Amino acid sequence: MTDKPESGVLTAIDELEQQERRPWYEAPEAAARRGARMTVDEAPAGLRSQVTPDGSAADSLMSTVAMLELIADVVSTIGVFGRIQWFDRAGAPITDRSECESLLTNPHYRCVGLTSITNADSTATFTVSTLWQGQNYSFSPVGPPLIFETMVFASDDRHPLDLEVRRYAADAQATAGHAEMVQAVAAIVSDSIITEVDPTVVAQAMFG
Repeated sequence: MTDKPESGVLTAIDELEQQERRPWYEAPEAAARRGARMTVDEAPAGLRSQVTPDGSAADSLMSTVAMLELIADVVSTIGVFGRIQWFDRAGAPITDRSECESLLTNPHYRCVGLTSITNADSTATFTVSTLWQGQNYSFSPVGPPLIFETMVFASDDRHPLDLEVRRYAADAQATAGHAEMVQAVAAIVSDSIITEVDPTVVAQAMFG
Protein backbone atom coordinates (compact mmCIF):
# COMPACT_ATOMS: atom_id res chain seq x y z
CA MET A 1 0.00 0.00 0.00
CA THR A 2 1.30 3.45 -0.92
CA ASP A 3 1.77 5.79 2.00
CA LYS A 4 -0.48 8.87 1.95
CA PRO A 5 1.28 12.24 1.72
CA GLU A 6 1.82 13.96 5.02
CA SER A 7 -0.91 16.45 5.92
CA GLY A 8 1.64 19.28 5.97
CA VAL A 9 2.54 18.58 2.37
CA LEU A 10 -1.12 18.60 1.33
CA THR A 11 -1.65 21.86 3.18
CA ALA A 12 1.35 23.39 1.42
CA ILE A 13 0.09 22.28 -1.98
CA ASP A 14 -3.41 23.57 -1.23
CA GLU A 15 -1.98 26.94 -0.22
CA LEU A 16 0.07 27.20 -3.40
CA GLU A 17 -2.92 26.24 -5.54
CA GLN A 18 -5.07 28.91 -3.86
CA GLN A 19 -2.42 31.53 -4.60
CA GLU A 20 -2.29 30.53 -8.27
CA ARG A 21 -6.05 30.18 -8.92
CA ARG A 22 -7.16 32.94 -11.33
CA PRO A 23 -8.55 33.15 -14.90
CA TRP A 24 -6.05 31.56 -17.29
CA TYR A 25 -5.76 34.66 -19.45
CA GLU A 26 -4.39 36.52 -16.41
CA ALA A 27 -2.26 33.72 -15.00
CA PRO A 28 1.55 33.99 -15.11
CA GLU A 29 3.41 31.38 -17.12
CA ALA A 30 4.06 28.35 -14.94
CA ALA A 31 6.36 26.54 -17.36
CA ALA A 32 9.47 28.43 -16.26
CA ARG A 33 8.97 27.21 -12.70
CA ARG A 34 8.42 23.56 -13.57
CA GLY A 35 11.39 21.39 -12.71
CA ALA A 36 13.28 24.22 -11.03
CA ARG A 37 14.95 23.68 -7.67
CA MET A 38 13.93 26.08 -4.94
CA THR A 39 15.79 27.69 -2.09
CA VAL A 40 14.08 28.38 1.21
CA ASP A 41 13.72 32.08 0.38
CA GLU A 42 12.19 31.35 -3.05
CA ALA A 43 9.60 28.89 -1.77
CA PRO A 44 6.05 30.04 -0.91
CA ALA A 45 5.47 30.45 2.82
CA GLY A 46 3.54 27.20 3.09
CA LEU A 47 6.38 25.21 1.49
CA ARG A 48 9.39 26.60 3.36
CA SER A 49 9.32 23.94 6.05
CA GLN A 50 9.65 21.32 3.29
CA VAL A 51 12.76 22.84 1.67
CA THR A 52 16.35 22.13 2.74
CA PRO A 53 19.04 24.80 2.25
CA ASP A 54 20.25 23.22 -1.03
CA GLY A 55 16.70 22.67 -2.28
CA SER A 56 17.10 18.89 -2.65
CA ALA A 57 14.35 17.88 -0.21
CA ALA A 58 11.80 19.86 -2.23
CA ASP A 59 12.30 17.95 -5.49
CA SER A 60 9.55 15.38 -4.90
CA LEU A 61 7.11 17.95 -3.54
CA MET A 62 7.78 20.45 -6.32
CA SER A 63 7.29 17.72 -8.92
CA THR A 64 3.83 17.17 -7.45
CA VAL A 65 3.10 20.90 -7.49
CA ALA A 66 4.36 21.18 -11.08
CA MET A 67 2.00 18.38 -12.12
CA LEU A 68 -0.91 20.11 -10.41
CA GLU A 69 -0.02 23.36 -12.22
CA LEU A 70 0.09 21.53 -15.54
CA ILE A 71 -3.33 19.95 -14.90
CA ALA A 72 -4.77 23.34 -13.89
CA ASP A 73 -3.41 24.94 -17.08
CA VAL A 74 -4.92 22.22 -19.27
CA VAL A 75 -8.31 22.30 -17.53
CA SER A 76 -8.54 26.10 -17.71
CA THR A 77 -7.76 26.04 -21.44
CA ILE A 78 -9.78 23.04 -22.63
CA GLY A 79 -12.20 22.52 -19.73
CA VAL A 80 -13.18 19.43 -17.79
CA PHE A 81 -14.82 17.96 -20.89
CA GLY A 82 -11.69 18.38 -23.01
CA ARG A 83 -13.15 21.27 -25.00
CA ILE A 84 -11.60 24.63 -25.83
CA GLN A 85 -13.04 27.16 -23.35
CA TRP A 86 -12.48 30.50 -25.09
CA PHE A 87 -13.91 31.70 -28.42
CA ASP A 88 -14.04 34.99 -30.30
CA ARG A 89 -17.31 36.60 -31.42
CA ALA A 90 -17.28 34.55 -34.63
CA GLY A 91 -16.98 31.35 -32.62
CA ALA A 92 -13.35 30.66 -33.53
CA PRO A 93 -11.27 29.16 -30.68
CA ILE A 94 -8.84 31.44 -28.84
CA THR A 95 -5.68 29.84 -27.50
CA ASP A 96 -3.52 32.95 -27.15
CA ARG A 97 -3.79 34.55 -23.72
CA SER A 98 -2.77 38.03 -24.82
CA GLU A 99 -5.38 38.01 -27.59
CA CYS A 100 -8.08 37.01 -25.12
CA GLU A 101 -7.07 39.70 -22.64
CA SER A 102 -7.06 42.34 -25.39
CA LEU A 103 -10.58 41.42 -26.52
CA LEU A 104 -11.95 41.26 -22.99
CA THR A 105 -10.82 44.83 -22.31
CA ASN A 106 -12.29 46.23 -25.54
CA PRO A 107 -15.82 47.51 -24.67
CA HIS A 108 -16.94 47.86 -28.29
CA TYR A 109 -15.85 44.32 -29.11
CA ARG A 110 -17.54 42.87 -26.06
CA CYS A 111 -20.79 44.81 -26.20
CA VAL A 112 -23.64 43.43 -28.31
CA GLY A 113 -26.18 45.76 -26.75
CA LEU A 114 -26.52 48.02 -23.72
CA THR A 115 -29.96 49.52 -23.17
CA SER A 116 -31.59 51.52 -20.39
CA ILE A 117 -35.36 51.34 -19.83
CA THR A 118 -36.99 53.80 -17.43
CA ASN A 119 -40.47 55.13 -16.75
CA ALA A 120 -41.41 58.79 -17.15
CA ASP A 121 -40.44 59.82 -13.61
CA SER A 122 -37.38 57.51 -13.43
CA THR A 123 -38.69 55.65 -10.39
CA ALA A 124 -38.12 52.34 -12.17
CA THR A 125 -34.90 51.76 -14.06
CA PHE A 126 -33.69 48.65 -15.85
CA THR A 127 -30.50 48.04 -17.76
CA VAL A 128 -30.31 45.22 -20.31
CA SER A 129 -26.73 44.24 -21.08
CA THR A 130 -25.71 41.71 -23.72
CA LEU A 131 -22.01 40.93 -23.89
CA TRP A 132 -19.61 38.59 -25.58
CA GLN A 133 -18.09 36.80 -22.59
CA GLY A 134 -15.59 34.72 -24.53
CA GLN A 135 -15.63 31.85 -22.09
CA ASN A 136 -17.90 28.88 -22.75
CA TYR A 137 -20.68 28.93 -20.15
CA SER A 138 -22.22 25.69 -21.36
CA PHE A 139 -21.93 23.01 -18.71
CA SER A 140 -22.65 20.22 -21.18
CA PRO A 141 -20.03 18.16 -23.05
CA VAL A 142 -22.16 18.43 -26.20
CA GLY A 143 -23.66 21.32 -28.12
CA PRO A 144 -22.20 24.68 -29.14
CA PRO A 145 -20.28 26.88 -26.68
CA LEU A 146 -22.40 29.58 -25.00
CA ILE A 147 -20.22 32.67 -25.21
CA PHE A 148 -22.78 35.52 -25.20
CA GLU A 149 -24.87 36.57 -22.22
CA THR A 150 -27.83 38.87 -21.68
CA MET A 151 -28.46 40.07 -18.14
CA VAL A 152 -31.06 42.42 -16.68
CA PHE A 153 -30.20 44.80 -13.84
CA ALA A 154 -33.10 46.43 -12.00
CA SER A 155 -32.89 49.46 -9.73
CA ASP A 156 -35.04 47.45 -7.31
CA ASP A 157 -33.07 44.29 -6.61
CA ARG A 158 -36.27 42.61 -5.39
CA HIS A 159 -37.80 42.79 -8.84
CA PRO A 160 -38.23 39.30 -10.36
CA LEU A 161 -36.41 40.35 -13.54
CA ASP A 162 -33.32 41.55 -11.67
CA LEU A 163 -30.32 39.40 -12.72
CA GLU A 164 -32.39 37.52 -15.31
CA VAL A 165 -29.91 35.74 -17.57
CA ARG A 166 -29.98 34.27 -21.07
CA ARG A 167 -27.02 32.80 -22.93
CA TYR A 168 -26.35 32.25 -26.62
CA ALA A 169 -23.91 30.56 -28.94
CA ALA A 170 -23.86 33.05 -31.83
CA ASP A 171 -23.64 36.80 -32.36
CA ALA A 172 -26.94 36.90 -34.29
CA GLN A 173 -28.73 35.00 -31.52
CA ALA A 174 -27.35 37.42 -28.94
CA THR A 175 -28.48 40.44 -30.96
CA ALA A 176 -32.00 39.04 -31.35
CA GLY A 177 -32.09 37.95 -27.71
CA HIS A 178 -31.09 41.43 -26.55
CA ALA A 179 -33.91 43.03 -28.54
CA GLU A 180 -36.42 40.51 -27.18
CA MET A 181 -35.34 41.17 -23.60
CA VAL A 182 -35.55 44.94 -24.07
CA GLN A 183 -39.10 44.61 -25.37
CA ALA A 184 -40.04 42.25 -22.54
CA VAL A 185 -38.81 44.73 -19.93
CA ALA A 186 -40.37 47.73 -21.70
CA ALA A 187 -43.72 45.94 -21.74
CA ILE A 188 -43.90 45.95 -17.93
CA VAL A 189 -42.70 49.55 -17.49
CA SER A 190 -45.46 52.11 -17.90
CA ASP A 191 -44.60 54.96 -20.31
CA SER A 192 -41.23 53.35 -20.88
CA ILE A 193 -38.32 55.36 -22.24
CA ILE A 194 -35.72 53.26 -24.06
CA THR A 195 -32.19 54.62 -24.40
CA GLU A 196 -29.19 52.97 -26.03
CA VAL A 197 -26.04 53.41 -23.94
CA ASP A 198 -22.51 53.88 -25.31
CA PRO A 199 -20.40 51.04 -23.81
CA THR A 200 -17.31 53.26 -23.86
CA VAL A 201 -18.95 55.65 -21.36
CA VAL A 202 -19.70 52.75 -19.03
CA ALA A 203 -16.16 51.40 -19.36
CA GLN A 204 -14.66 54.79 -18.55
CA ALA A 205 -16.91 55.13 -15.51
CA MET A 206 -15.89 51.70 -14.27
CA PHE A 207 -12.19 51.63 -15.12
CA GLY A 208 -11.24 55.29 -15.63
